[in-house]
Amino acid sequence: MKLPKLQLPQWCKSKPAKALVTTVIVLLMVWVGRAVVVNTGALNPLSVALEQFEFSDIYFHWHRGHNAEAESDLVLVDIRYLHDREEIATLLDSIAAHEPRLVALDVIFPPAVSLNAAADSHLSAAVAALGKKVVLAQNAVPLPEGGWRIEQSFMVDNQHVTTNPHTPQPTQGFVNLPVSVVRTAPTTVEVGDTAMPSFAAQVALLASGNAKLPTDPLIDFGGTQLQTWTVVEEGFSLEALRGRIVFVGDMGDLRDHHTVAAGSGGRTRLSGSEVHARATAALLSPMPYRNLPRGWSIAIQILLIYLFCWLLFALPQTMDNWVHGALQLLFIVALLPVCYVLFVWLKVVCAPTLALVGFGLAALAKNIVDVIPIFSKK
Repeated sequence: MKLPKLQLPQWCKSKPAKALVTTVIVLLMVWVGRAVVVNTGALNPLSVALEQFEFSDIYFHWHRGHNAEAESDLVLVDIRYLHDREEIATLLDSIAAHEPRLVALDVIFPPAVSLNAAADSHLSAAVAALGKKVVLAQNAVPLPEGGWRIEQSFMVDNQHVTTNPHTPQPTQGFVNLPVSVVRTAPTTVEVGDTAMPSFAAQVALLASGNAKLPTDPLIDFGGTQLQTWTVVEEGFSLEALRGRIVFVGDMGDLRDHHTVAAGSGGRTRLSGSEVHARATAALLSPMPYRNLPRGWSIAIQILLIYLFCWLLFALPQTMDNWVHGALQLLFIVALLPVCYVLFVWLKVVCAPTLALVGFGLAALAKNIVDVIPIFSKK
């Protein structure tokens, strides 16, 4: 008995329908390729390198050196050449005298280090004099046996035992940063199962007075160079601190340097104080840089692949394969500049990996559809 041939409705053989089938084949090839690389470890060095790459790195690199308005409110004070707490306390007195908007003290003063009670007392008084205009650093250290040790400055404990119960406690924030490349400004730090406020978030909340901050905005490390004063080494007009957010930290401590995507001046490692300052700028920005939500990104890229596949069928079918190849190259080359324009205008980061791979596979998928009998016969 001879089986009847499969007959499709005529609309299934139309160019839009063929483009849809071609798009599905492209997505299947992408899925199979990704599964092979992830599950078998094929091309492992390449896959590891790609895990450390983000398209935002390219966009920020192209956009480096532009003016960042939020960063003009920030000043970095480098205390690498100050030798003791007395000198730091004297510096804080001078800063407070010039009425900064806020002081972010990115230094932890443990209680067991200093044997100079007078210096400790002076430092504690200098911090207390700043009142609500200071944010102190905390650090969460994981313990080998499990759990966490919270490091904080001694003056916090001093204020806990004060005889005046109405004395306000200083605001604190966690300075922990990712071990990998720093790209975003998180508002919280995970300490065990608890989300604790980050140092930059606490600074941004106090500086702005807003109860709500943007969620994980991207940090612009390639903006203008932040105004920096290295105490002792160079002169500085303290009037420049008036009304500014002042970050105080040891920028020469290499243990507190972190890898960033694209720093100003081509630097790839920045001090923790500068990272926190730029994270604060991102949180204070009225229109911060953001990643396009993953769902929207995938949907838009699938639509782009479909439109490209439809174009391949809409063009005269007598064209040679080199024309299709030229179109693929044109779309691939043009996609990144288009995404960069969206990055500059809307401050949205699009990661067009799926579309780039899809454009490269579209011609092959079209050839597959062309040889399928149910689509090739009229």
